[in-house]
Amino acid sequence: MKKRKVWGCIAAFLAVLLLCCACRVDRSVMLLYYSLGGPFSSRVSVKLTEPEYVEHAVCRMRYEELGENQRLAYRLVYNAIPSHPQKILLPALSEEELTEVMAALRWENPQILCFDASYTFYTVGRACWLLPEYAESAECCRARTGALLARAKEIVNSIPENAGCFEAELCLHDAICGACDYAAGEWANDAYGALVNGHAVCGGYTAAAKLLFDMAGLTSAVVSGTARDVSGQESHIWNAVLLEDDWYYTDVTWDDPVASGEVPAHVSRAYFNVSGAELEKTHAGFTLPAGVQVTGGDENYFIKNGLYCSEDNWRAVLENALCSAIGGSGEIEVKFASLSLFRAAMQVLFSGGGLQTLLQPFLENGPLKCTYSGNDDVCVLHILLQST
Repeated sequence: MKKRKVWGCIAAFLAVLLLCCACRVDRSVMLLYYSLGGPFSSRVSVKLTEPEYVEHAVCRMRYEELGENQRLAYRLVYNAIPSHPQKILLPALSEEELTEVMAALRWENPQILCFDASYTFYTVGRACWLLPEYAESAECCRARTGALLARAKEIVNSIPENAGCFEAELCLHDAICGACDYAAGEWANDAYGALVNGHAVCGGYTAAAKLLFDMAGLTSAVVSGTARDVSGQESHIWNAVLLEDDWYYTDVTWDDPVASGEVPAHVSRAYFNVSGAELEKTHAGFTLPAGVQVTGGDENYFIKNGLYCSEDNWRAVLENALCSAIGGSGEIEVKFASLSLFRAAMQVLFSGGGLQTLLQPFLENGPLKCTYSGNDDVCVLHILLQST
């Protein structure tokens, strides 16, 4: 008799489960079904739902390369995060698969604050529970996100009317450099730190660039790897951007104004739209979506603006640049085709009196003070001219 009651209870339980699965009456029962080992249906969350405050298209190349269950997990987490749940039920994934999902979420959605992929998880049957860790309450996070998107929109609206993709990217690049100083601190690894607080590390610069590029309609991706500093290679992150069917690397962090000797801090374009071969001189271990193949091309800053110096034209390029500088900001930045040419030109200009010769036609209104700095890694020369 007892056995009949047990089997009767089990049969009744299964009937309820089937009814709930068919009619979607009770989500909690469905979740229990999954946790007990039932198949995790992709119908749990079919669409990725953008929050009402995300008014722009988001470029999600990493999402497209994830497996089916990983994409489902991505959607479930993205849709749930704004309300800050303690647990999120996902299809069962390996630790490596879940790490890929969380990295994609982190770097493709810089508007997500308070959650930087810090979490724990455990697997039950054919599902797993994700336990996110949040920096602050959902209410504070929404307010902070609103401030970030308002500031980002202000910057995007500063792009000149009728600007092309190159001009738009350059405007955003310079705006980040102007708004942010390189420094650690609260929110320094987020777009909020770069655009609202005004200080960030490479993660903040890169997230800010991704957000602004998305809002401006530029196709871009985040790239992780390492970069060389005085102590060797360290973890680093930057952006890749698609212009005119070619991919380029842009490292806004490394272009941020820094003082060098007597030369005041200045926004550089040394790492604006460079090729893979060029960036490999200082960066390594590139991790990026498979669909991104960085070859470089004519959208490089120096090539695009006639500031690229070859063996045959470097004097003429410098003369034209100096002419423009004296009539404008007083600054020039040019790039040389090779390290040997760069060093030879530096020798001629600053040890052989070549710069004074080039400046001679411009000295009618009085002497000029000249300060300069050179970057051997990318063969870029920066000159600042000031009236004395």
